[in-house]
Amino acid sequence: MTDGTPDEATIERVLRDESGDGTYYTYDTYMGLTDYNHLRELLGYEKVGLGRSQYLVQIKPRLEQEVQKIGEELRIKDASGRGFLSCAGILAEPFSQDGHNGADYVVVVPDEVPGRMRPYYAELVADLDGQAPFGLQEKLEALLPAGESEEALYAEGHVAGDICCGSDTIINVVELNLVRDNQLPEVKYMLATMIIPLFYIGLVFVCVAVTVLGAVLVALGIALSKHSCTGTAAISSMPAVLTELCARLDAGWMTMGAWTFVINLAFLFLEMALLRQEFKPIQLLQLPLFLLLSVAVDVWLWALSFVPPTGYPMQLAFLALSILTLGLGISLQMAPDLVMSPADAIIPVIAYVSGRPFPTCKIAVDVTLMTSAAALSLLTLGGLYQVREGTIIAALLVGRAVGMWGRTLTPVLDRLIPPAPRVFIAPLIPKDGARRCNADAQVPRTVGPCAEPAEADAQGAPAR
Repeated sequence: MTDGTPDEATIERVLRDESGDGTYYTYDTYMGLTDYNHLRELLGYEKVGLGRSQYLVQIKPRLEQEVQKIGEELRIKDASGRGFLSCAGILAEPFSQDGHNGADYVVVVPDEVPGRMRPYYAELVADLDGQAPFGLQEKLEALLPAGESEEALYAEGHVAGDICCGSDTIINVVELNLVRDNQLPEVKYMLATMIIPLFYIGLVFVCVAVTVLGAVLVALGIALSKHSCTGTAAISSMPAVLTELCARLDAGWMTMGAWTFVINLAFLFLEMALLRQEFKPIQLLQLPLFLLLSVAVDVWLWALSFVPPTGYPMQLAFLALSILTLGLGISLQMAPDLVMSPADAIIPVIAYVSGRPFPTCKIAVDVTLMTSAAALSLLTLGGLYQVREGTIIAALLVGRAVGMWGRTLTPVLDRLIPPAPRVFIAPLIPKDGARRCNADAQVPRTVGPCAEPAEADAQGAPAR
């Protein structure tokens, strides 16, 4: 109902619908006090008592608060059929109420009351001394009368509404003869087949989330460096100059984020050209990553526009914050070992293909980008724009920031991201950074029989 009261007519119709999901019986389930106390003894609980005109409700703990007023709603006739029983209380100890002992709940009444009721089902419970023998359940099943099968009896009981499983069952085991010790290994196996894949999917989700967070923080670092007005980071210097040029040419729709996308796309094509057949198609996932990065750059620049960098000290503060943020973002992108944005990935690729140490390639790429941006700025804008002292400071310190964050976060990330999910995506280059020497190599070899050991540095942290 709209006022929150239950629509009993609808509930009754659903319960009596034979095509229902088998959660509840179509009737209330009752148990005599003596049988109930026997079960409590098997479970190690103390016995309870009832007066001749009382009943109690045994229910699952999570539903206890929902039935506090059951005494006002449930009216049960006594053994004589002339009077009514009153509710003596609600008990919520674990009682295995997933179809047997009721579906979620059972009403316990004095032993005289069930005598006038129709028995729908009965169960025999035995507590063996020690562990049940292996194969006992199969031996009990062999005692079924000829022509009867558990499948046929289950189908008949389901249609009649005599078989239910309760509302919080993960695995429903239907057996006419159930031996817990024999069944537990099978149940554990079924649970493992569900839990292990879900656990792995969860870890992959964590890896993706960390990578995305890293990209967003890198975008914030880029935006902070541009907003500092002291010069952008090396990798962002070309997009920054091109953005300034487009603004002067009344092409403001080519924003910093748009040029970041274009430059990253060019780096992706360069990766493919350098690696050739060694480029893994799965690495095209770099595309959505740097698309997110590009959009995030514009969003962060818009947000930072509300905090103008007034005065040189504040500009230096923005620059310092950008270096720290870039270092953190790059560290987080590298930790899951899934994909990196092309602007980061191109440096280890160049180191891998050329056989040069990673630091040398990093410096070469940074110098090339800064020089190209400075030349373009001088030729088209008549001066140095977006390439200033901050660009040089960032080139010197971002790599150190990556190392600092790596040392700080590695203990946490190693626990959060075990090695297994990291094989979800084929690496961009071999883990040891060395090319294979064989006659079928698709890329020209560097000088010497194979890559030098120094190429192992190709897996180092890229700097901006």
